[in-house]
Amino acid sequence: MTPHPIRGLRAACVAVATLASVAACGGGGADGTGAQSSTGGIVSAPTATGPQAYSAGVMTKGSVILNGVRYDDSAAQIADDRNRSAAQLANGMRVKLRGRISDDGVSGTADRVSIEPELRGTVGTVEPAALPPAFTVGGVRVLVDDTTVFADGATLAGIAGRRVEVHGLRDAAGTLRASRVEVFTGAPSTDSLRGRILSVASTSAFTMTGGASGAVAVTLSATPVFTPTGCSVSVLAVGAEVEVHGSFGTGAANTFAATGLECEDLFDDSTGVRAPSGSRIEYEGYVAGLNTAGSTFTVNGRTVSWSTATQIRNGTLADLANGVRVEVDGTLSGTTLVAREISFKQERILVQGTIQSLGAGGTSLVVLGRTVQVTSLTSTDVDSGLAVGRAVQVRGALSTAGTLVAEEIRDPSGSNGREFVQARVTAKTATTITLLGLTVTLSPGTQYRRSDDSAFASQQAFLDAVTASPTGGTLVKVRGTPLSSGVEEAEIEQ
Repeated sequence: MTPHPIRGLRAACVAVATLASVAACGGGGADGTGAQSSTGGIVSAPTATGPQAYSAGVMTKGSVILNGVRYDDSAAQIADDRNRSAAQLANGMRVKLRGRISDDGVSGTADRVSIEPELRGTVGTVEPAALPPAFTVGGVRVLVDDTTVFADGATLAGIAGRRVEVHGLRDAAGTLRASRVEVFTGAPSTDSLRGRILSVASTSAFTMTGGASGAVAVTLSATPVFTPTGCSVSVLAVGAEVEVHGSFGTGAANTFAATGLECEDLFDDSTGVRAPSGSRIEYEGYVAGLNTAGSTFTVNGRTVSWSTATQIRNGTLADLANGVRVEVDGTLSGTTLVAREISFKQERILVQGTIQSLGAGGTSLVVLGRTVQVTSLTSTDVDSGLAVGRAVQVRGALSTAGTLVAEEIRDPSGSNGREFVQARVTAKTATTITLLGLTVTLSPGTQYRRSDDSAFASQQAFLDAVTASPTGGTLVKVRGTPLSSGVEEAEIEQ
């Protein structure tokens, strides 16, 4: 039976006690002591005596579900400049967490949680008809999708001119993909922007990540407030993560007048959520800077390395691409996260076949009877353009509504009519399996393989190893020339 993707990912967490260093159990600043958060949350001396876990990403409430682990937050210390409590932690918030994971690998206790919105400001333009939909704040373009949480009944159409707090993750281009949008009033009244420094012109002028809308030009006031203690203009270096406070320029100028600057690494030290080298961490974000030859990529600026020992969940190594959202579980070696497991946050779907029809403006296409949505984020390398009758290979993910959204459309040169689908099995019989809504016929002549490329002894042995569920069973790839004539190869992908 295919391992449960979450349980398989968490089972290794039991070994944290033997992997985490003594420093990992101390936390806090360099001396292992607690400190007062520069942004309002109070952090006392650490009290945890067990092995520590560090996690960063987008949370789900209940108490805090982060990267597949449900953390009890009833006694957690919260670092937040809006002075929110644990009870106010909410779906879609981007947080960093320090806690302890239980032996079951899927539950734990949160000691400290830092709430880390990416952006605050007044919404300018709103683009509900764009693919994907978007809005701008101070010229910074923010993308939303069907998983974005609009808090307290807010809607995309209704936020124009409103002041918002935006949580989310940056993709490979630095564009902010919103996980939560909340309209709010009151303190803090200043705008803010979190990101990495792209260039430095002087000790009072630099540019920050702005994504598809372009870099944001930041100008520091004559007497900026630096936080926490130790933060200064010396941090202004390319690649440094900072948060600036002040006000966006008007219109779409992509400018920011900063009266304050926060050094993120030092802030994480002061709140005890920065993982020391040797500790076990889980990190969520979008792949950038993929180097397949060197087996590395970056997530939110952190270098990730993998090896043949790294386990891949919900896809294969071939599915790694810039802009794909992943969760990485591993050990921090210096500043590099050595991956034990890489899990795709959205199911990796792979379809190869002939384009049967095209939607208006090329916003969709049909391959193997399945409609594929094409967005402004879809990468296409079909030089001669998309056209009915042309063979294509589509890599993408299913939206929560079941729509197949293309992340990449390739030209499968030399395919010679070969078709294939990689997806989870939703139904099976003695001679067929169904995946992505396509039912294909199996035969004794079909080659059946496991994920390690070893062969199954028979068709029945393959079927016995495959689970089928309406919500998605075993991840399988089937090939045929064409598939309508029968399956030539069927392979379990994990």
